[in-house]
Amino acid sequence: MKLLLLPCRALIYNASDDSFIRLSQSKGSANGLNCNFINFLLTDGNTIWIGTEIGGLNKMTKQNLILQSYIHDKNDPGSLSDNPVNSIFEDIYGNLWVENVEGGLNLKPKGSDTFIHFRHSVNDPHTLSHNSVSAIIEDNRHNLWVGTWGMGVNVIPLTAINDPVFTRYTVEQSIGLNSNFIGSMCFDPVNNGVWIGTNQGLHFFDLTRGELKQVPLSIDKLHNTTIVGLCIDPKSHL
Repeated sequence: MKLLLLPCRALIYNASDDSFIRLSQSKGSANGLNCNFINFLLTDGNTIWIGTEIGGLNKMTKQNLILQSYIHDKNDPGSLSDNPVNSIFEDIYGNLWVENVEGGLNLKPKGSDTFIHFRHSVNDPHTLSHNSVSAIIEDNRHNLWVGTWGMGVNVIPLTAINDPVFTRYTVEQSIGLNSNFIGSMCFDPVNNGVWIGTNQGLHFFDLTRGELKQVPLSIDKLHNTTIVGLCIDPKSHL
């Protein structure tokens, strides 16, 4: 079976009989999808994580399609920091990272059902630079790269999440970055660096040299400079 994402619903495709099962919000059901506006899907073995616009995070067990919801609860400090979920990422240690709009970054440690929150603090330059998180990846040095929609990129070693110190790369602080609005990122093992897509074009961070630069793209090759999706394919093409 394959889970497909469509506007306002999800469809589960069964290739054996070429059929679809519609997955949608069901009011009054404790085991149903709690929001039809789906932003992101992440598969983890027999589990599928579903990030929604206003319903927080849904966890679906593939065998019987039972859903468990993780939502913001103002009376529970270990709940999701906010319900709009932009993206979901699992690091090498099996920890789940959930990106929020205006809610910062959430960490669900492996084996735990509660969340640790990372948010921006005006008085602390080592915190997350902005609370609208838009992209997240891991490089080959086990550093977490967190892109924001409004204040550039943050980097933190996964070994230091218990005492977090974020390194910031912003227009104001970094040479080579011309936009603080990050749409997407991906790690490139061939060139040993991180590609960064912004609302004003493409950038590359060279991990060997520690240098960040904009990559010129001619208008005949890229008609729109807002880049909200990047990946490296099996043939090492961007």
